[in-house]
Amino acid sequence: MRKIFKSLLLLLPLLLLSACYEVEGYITNDNGEPVKDVGINLKQVDENGTEHGYVGDNVHTDAKGYYNISFSTDYPAVNIITYHSVGDGSNPQVSTTKLDLNDSSQYRVDIRIKESSPTTIEYKLTGLITDESGAPIKSASVTINEYFAVSDENGSYSLPLLQNEQTVHVSKEGYTQLSKNINYTDAKAHTLNFQLEKAQ
Repeated sequence: MRKIFKSLLLLLPLLLLSACYEVEGYITNDNGEPVKDVGINLKQVDENGTEHGYVGDNVHTDAKGYYNISFSTDYPAVNIITYHSVGDGSNPQVSTTKLDLNDSSQYRVDIRIKESSPTTIEYKLTGLITDESGAPIKSASVTINEYFAVSDENGSYSLPLLQNEQTVHVSKEGYTQLSKNINYTDAKAHTLNFQLEKAQ
């Protein structure tokens, strides 16, 4: 019993390192109607406004436009990043809302997004995100500049590809973040796969 108590005392400082929070709200369009299947994730923000790693799970709004994310962070703020695919899903609409954290542990943030007309993207990047065993990783975040996507249950993702050299960033809570460069060519379809390692 004494050994267990001593172990808990050693773990206590680690447990207190990050504060726990919960944010919820509704996503609506310009007409005030709920928007289903809007992807949402959180990125940590320091005192200077610089973004850091993602926290919490990647979630999607339900039929009522509702979302809820629990997360832990030591930073004073998070950016709530929303993405909503239109048309064939290759050109997601992205918006960012900053949430300043204080003594409260629960927050309500309602967001209104603009649903624009579908845009055709001529060049596209697709790929698979897996772990070290080759199993697909769901809900990994994939970003290229202002474009953002989340891998599905098969580990697949799809993003627009611009006409220059770009860096693709992939992250998932519990895994080491990975980045790769891709050079644009005349091919309209490109494939780039990622294998993430468990964070130490």
